[in-house]
Amino acid sequence: MSALIEKMAKGELGLMVSMKGGPHFIPVLRTAGFDCARADMMHSGIDWRELDYFVKSAKSCGMQ
Repeated sequence: MSALIEKMAKGELGLMVSMKGGPHFIPVLRTAGFDCARADMMHSGIDWRELDYFVKSAKSCGMQ
C-alpha cells in the first residue's frame, strides 16, 4: 500500500509535490518525507515515456 493511502486511512495529512524534473528525483523526495509526486506534463517537457519512468520509480519507493 502506498504511503499516502496509509496516512489517509489514519486520518493524517500527506505531503505531495508537483514535479517538472526527471524521475530520478523520486527516491530523494521519498527520503525527504514526501508521500506523493505529480508529474507536471502541461508546463514541462515530460512526455508519456518519461511518465512511465515516474510511475515505476514512485511505486518502487512506496509513493503514489
